Amino acid sequence: MMSAEAMETKKISRLRSRLVVVLVASTVAMLVVLVVLSLFVPRATSSEEQNKPTKPNIIFILADDLGWNDVGFHGSNQIPTPNIDALAYSGIILNDYYATPLCTPSRSALFTGKHPIHTGMQHEVIYGFEPWGLGLEERLLPEYFKDLGYATHLVGKWHLGHFKKEYTPTFRGFDSHFGYWCGHTDYYDHNSEEALAFWGHDLKSGMMTRRDLVGNYTTTLFSDEAVRLIDAHDASEPMLLVVSHSAPHAGNPAIPLQAPDDIVDKFKVENIPDPRRQIYAAMVWLLDRSVGQIISALSRKGMLDNSIVIFSSDNGGAGANYNRNVASNWPLRGGKDTIWEGGVKVAGLIWSPLLKEANKVFNKICSIQDWLPTLLAVAGGKSVDGIDGKNIWPALNNSSRDTYDQILVQIDDLRNISAVRKGRYKFLSGIYELIIAIYLINEGIRDKELLGKDAMTFRLDQRAARESMICVVFKRVKQQVL
Repeated sequence: MMSAEAMETKKISRLRSRLVVVLVASTVAMLVVLVVLSLFVPRATSSEEQNKPTKPNIIFILADDLGWNDVGFHGSNQIPTPNIDALAYSGIILNDYYATPLCTPSRSALFTGKHPIHTGMQHEVIYGFEPWGLGLEERLLPEYFKDLGYATHLVGKWHLGHFKKEYTPTFRGFDSHFGYWCGHTDYYDHNSEEALAFWGHDLKSGMMTRRDLVGNYTTTLFSDEAVRLIDAHDASEPMLLVVSHSAPHAGNPAIPLQAPDDIVDKFKVENIPDPRRQIYAAMVWLLDRSVGQIISALSRKGMLDNSIVIFSSDNGGAGANYNRNVASNWPLRGGKDTIWEGGVKVAGLIWSPLLKEANKVFNKICSIQDWLPTLLAVAGGKSVDGIDGKNIWPALNNSSRDTYDQILVQIDDLRNISAVRKGRYKFLSGIYELIIAIYLINEGIRDKELLGKDAMTFRLDQRAARESMICVVFKRVKQQVL
């Protein structure tokens, strides 16, 4: 009998063949990275060899709310993602890779190496009007890398607090930040609707608001900035570049899904009948194009052969109209903001010429909190005490090495939900309460009787309403579930 890994590899091979048919409809420009990676990297000149840093460049590309089934390397037959797939097939596909159910907790885990229960970030996302953030006592990934001589840059979403300047990216280890502080924005005017009572323009260069870029599409702006940073970088120094895309997270409720018309037209096809799904597909297509542009820029600069590239979603896809979005996590159950696999098992890969083993599917448990200790180890940094993440580099490079067989998925005492996985088994608790919470968020948020004097009171009233209505809603939900 075939091993599970061999069967998965065979499946991937079949899916790759299917994807070729889909890619015929893509533009030639989308295939540039396939050529770059298949030819590997142009040989550097002697001067480039002399100026090459000894530490690897770290390029971390973070998608937002991307569905498990919305990339080609997981078998999507609706959305071609050739650039992401090129990295996956010539790198390592992370097939048992976990994040957390929501944006803010996952970002805190990435940057601290700690499970969100150890930083107080496990419950909610941070809304723009709220006076809290990831604690200043926490040392973040860019701070560690600055100590190692890295240039550190963040492009895109932050979502870890901004109520005081000390909580913003350039005060927390990043040399530069171009992007936004809140959880989402409109893709064209860059305003963010934060609950019913708060709107604001949220596109920044450092601490400066960028109103001059109204009308420019967010994904394109972030791609251009990432390429500009690579082009301007002194290649004799190592670089940490985190590109934290908006896509395909929904924008504001009035127009949640947005993409240029000419790109949307590519997806008005028979196998995508839902107009919203057509726009979503265009958003993912543009995300994939951004990946290609970043890889091409690294190659032109002579940096690619000494780079580690990681692509990851921050949580499961937002489907079934959650945030008015239409991601697909098939065949996984659930989606964003749930503790089912569809909410926490995410699309991820790692690509690098420094990997001793590549072109494989990695079926061992790993997590978004593992990247800090893993990348620090590769860069020659010291191990960090008191964190939850593990260095998975040895296991990535040696199939006989394991990672770990147990992972805490979530503990949220406010919602009374929790989940832990050990080996092939996963324990979940509080699922009825989770369904009730989602019911009230979807229905109660439009109930004016729940709205207090301001948005802060509104959120407190939501929680109070959830507790007071639990018996009534439980009966309704129990009938639907059972």
